[in-house]
Amino acid sequence: MPPPSAARVAWDVEQLSTVPAELGGHEVQGARVELIIRPAPDLVINEDVRFEVRLDAGNYPARPPAVRRLTENVKAVDGVDAAGSVNLPILDPRAEPNGWSRGYSLAVVFYALRDTYRKAEADWAPPPPHAQGSSEPVAGRPAVEANLSFGLTVGHAGDQGKRISMEDVVLIKPLDVPSKKTRRSQLIVVFDGHGGRKVAEWASELLPEELQRNLRVDGWGDALKRAFPAVDAELRRRREADSMGRDASGSTVLAALFDGRDTFHVASLGDCRAVLSQKDGYVNCSNDCRADRPDEIARVVRAGGFVANKRVNGQIAVSRALGDFAFKGGALGDRVSCVPDLTSVKLRDGDDFLLIGCDGVFDVLTSAEATSFVRDRLGQGRNLDDAAMDLVRHAIDDRDSRDNVSVCLVKLQKTAPEVYTEGAVAASHSVPVAEPLHAANAPRAPAAKPRKTGVLDDEDLMDFLMNDDNFA
Repeated sequence: MPPPSAARVAWDVEQLSTVPAELGGHEVQGARVELIIRPAPDLVINEDVRFEVRLDAGNYPARPPAVRRLTENVKAVDGVDAAGSVNLPILDPRAEPNGWSRGYSLAVVFYALRDTYRKAEADWAPPPPHAQGSSEPVAGRPAVEANLSFGLTVGHAGDQGKRISMEDVVLIKPLDVPSKKTRRSQLIVVFDGHGGRKVAEWASELLPEELQRNLRVDGWGDALKRAFPAVDAELRRRREADSMGRDASGSTVLAALFDGRDTFHVASLGDCRAVLSQKDGYVNCSNDCRADRPDEIARVVRAGGFVANKRVNGQIAVSRALGDFAFKGGALGDRVSCVPDLTSVKLRDGDDFLLIGCDGVFDVLTSAEATSFVRDRLGQGRNLDDAAMDLVRHAIDDRDSRDNVSVCLVKLQKTAPEVYTEGAVAASHSVPVAEPLHAANAPRAPAAKPRKTGVLDDEDLMDFLMNDDNFA
C-alpha cells in the first residue's frame, strides 16, 4: 500500500502535539509512529507503554492504522491482549456506529489506547489536550500561599442576541456553610441552555440545593463536582414526570464556587468559560469541553457513539452537558457526560475580577480580548452591571455573535478575615439570591442590530429541531 500523504501525516503529528507531556509522547519515522503512554495516578501501569502505529498498512486514513503494543510483559486489559494485539472498536472500520472515521486523528487513537489502562475509580483527572489552533492557555496556575481574604461584588447582564429565543439562565447565590464556618461563600453560575430552557431553569434550582447537602460532608471541590451527576439524575426524573420524556433540552454549565476566603472552585460542563483578570494579564479558570477534543472523541466512541462534523452523533457540539438525555444511558455509558472538569484557583494580591461568560462571548472574543475590554470599561468608572452589558453588546453588535450572550462579573476586594459566630444571622448581600436571566429582566441596553428574519443558522436550526415545544 502507498504511504499516506505528507499533509495527513503532518496533521496527525500536529494533533499529537496537543497531548500534555506528562501523559505521553510520540516518535515519528515516516509512516511509522510510536505512541508512548506514561504512568499517571489514573492508570494501572507503572512504566511507559509503547505502541507501534503503522499508517501504510491499509489505505490510511480511509481505513484505520494498524496498531500493536511494543512493550512486553504488560498485563492484558480490555482491548489489548497479553501478546500486544489491539482490538478496539475505534480501530475497526466495520463497527457501527463507533468504528473508525477518517476524521479521527492519531491523538484520538492515543487517548483510546490510554483509556484501556484507566483505573475503574480514579480521583485524579488528567490535564486536557492543548487547544489546537488556539492561543488560550490551559486552565489554572500554581497556588501561592498569601494568607489573604477577599470579598465579592457581582454584576451580570445578558441578551437574546440574534437567536430566536433566550435560553440562558444566570444564578448568583450567597451561601451560609456552617460546616466550613463561613457565610461569605457564593455560587455564581451561567447555564447556557440549548434545545429549550427547561433544563437550564430546573438546574438553577437544583444545583445550589444539592451543593449545600454535599458541603455538609465534602470538601469544596468534591461537593461541587459530585453535585452535577445528582442534579442530572433529578432532571431525568422531572423530564419523565413533566413531559413524558419528550423534552430534549440540555444545558452547558460554568459554576464558580467561592469558599468565602481566597479560592474559587470552578466546574466546567461544556463550552462556557471563566477567566480571572490579574495585574499582569489573565488566567483561564476552565477548559472548554467540545466534541472535537481528541480525548472527548475517544470517550464518546468508548461510550458507543461517534463524532462527525465536530458533533456528538453528528448532532450536538458539546460533549458534556446537563440534560440531553437522548445521548445518555447507553449500555457503554453516556455519549454526552454530566461529569464536569474541575479547576481550583487560589487568589493572590493583584487579582482584579473574575469574568464568567457563555460561548456567545468566547466564540467571538479571546480571553485576553474579553478581560481587556472589561478592564477598560471598569477603568472608565462603569459599574459591574453596565460593564457586563457593554461586553454583551460588544460581542453581539461588533463581533457578530450568533448566540445568546450572558456575562457575570465578580469584582474582588481584599478584606479582613471573616469572624464566624455560630448561630449568627448572615449579613445581607447586595446581589440577587438567585435570578434566572430571562430576556425580559435582563439589564436594558440599545436594541441589537436588526437580524435577518426567516433565516436560521446551523445552531438556530439544531435548537429548533431539538425543542419539542416547536412541534406540540
